[in-house]
Amino acid sequence: MAFSLSRVNPGNRIAMKHDSDPSNSEGFQGSKLRRDVLKIPVSLGPILAGLVTAERASAKAGTETKGAEVVATDRSSKPVSAEAWVAAHPGPMPELVLGPADEPYYLVVRDGALQNFALKAECTHLGCLVAFDVAAGKGFACPCHGSMYNTDGAVTRGPAPRSLSLAEVSLSDDGVVLLAPWSKPDFRIPA
Repeated sequence: MAFSLSRVNPGNRIAMKHDSDPSNSEGFQGSKLRRDVLKIPVSLGPILAGLVTAERASAKAGTETKGAEVVATDRSSKPVSAEAWVAAHPGPMPELVLGPADEPYYLVVRDGALQNFALKAECTHLGCLVAFDVAAGKGFACPCHGSMYNTDGAVTRGPAPRSLSLAEVSLSDDGVVLLAPWSKPDFRIPA
């Protein structure tokens, strides 16, 4: 079957003609060719999706390796210098950086010093991005379901089931902030 569009009149009206005569080999072959060409992306789709998924998984696995340090980057994707960061963000309101697996983390500055931990900015309830509670000034709040965390990221009100995830903060030789997955006991849990 073949369809063709043609102008009926100068008033921009378009009519569609249907050529259902299979003996018209040009119209029939053109239609079959279009169907065959459209089958190519459909058959390659699952293959390409598998390759993209495998590439993402291997890239993510490389950044989440235990003990692997990652350079913390700011909003403009520049490495964070500890000295410049503390000068620009004296506290108490923490600011976001990108850390392991390109996830957002809060760098915590207290009394003019960068702390040895960063807090993952993802609520442990359903993964919403938590924000510093400016009104109370006492921690973080999840805008989705109301979970609250103190300034160390420990849960103070649910429905969040656990505290915010931690990352270890260290400095490179030239003072750039490095983040790594937390490998120490959680200091927020009483011994």
